[in-house]
Amino acid sequence: MLSANDLTELIQGYDRDPAKSYSLGAQSYTDERFLTIERECIFYRSWQWVCHVEKLREPGSYCVTDVQGRSIALVRDTTGTLRAFYNVCKHRAHELLKGEGKAKLIVCPYHAWSYDRAGALKGIPDQRNFPGIKPEEYGLIPLPLVERHGMIWVLPDPGGEIDLDALDRLLGDPTESTRLGDNGRRTVEEKLTWNGVALQMQRRYEEILRQS
Repeated sequence: MLSANDLTELIQGYDRDPAKSYSLGAQSYTDERFLTIERECIFYRSWQWVCHVEKLREPGSYCVTDVQGRSIALVRDTTGTLRAFYNVCKHRAHELLKGEGKAKLIVCPYHAWSYDRAGALKGIPDQRNFPGIKPEEYGLIPLPLVERHGMIWVLPDPGGEIDLDALDRLLGDPTESTRLGDNGRRTVEEKLTWNGVALQMQRRYEEILRQS
């Protein structure tokens, strides 16, 4: 973990007033310890965009996303309700689903524990080896999610709440986003840090604003 001295060194030159603030120290972009803090304080505590609703329109459809090492499964159940869970079996913590597709049951590939699309434990092979187990206590861990303006957002914190007002402020006028569809996903692998990319994107917006 970062010590108090490490943090003091990293934030030298920082000021809450953007007009007076300078860039953070280089370690804040490269130090794995700093990334650990960012994961806990930013990624795991804020809503994350997953996909367009078209990808999960049909009952039984699912997709898996990763938020900084946390695998999350989103599933549309038989009633049409969209649900999100940690994509981890309650038996041996094996990953349950991969990619995207359709499933009547969620079956762990390790020991074949099975869950319904609402996340409830439905089957344990040779249950005699698990005397006294209460299936209602071994369901998948649900996560907050929301469908907003044609998009799906999830919060990787089981006890958290999605700030819809903040989300609406980010999305702005919903007219354009509701016209969008799912045209697939393209992954580009580069040696970049997330905060470096975010910083450059903000500067690009500043450029556009100056030209407008």
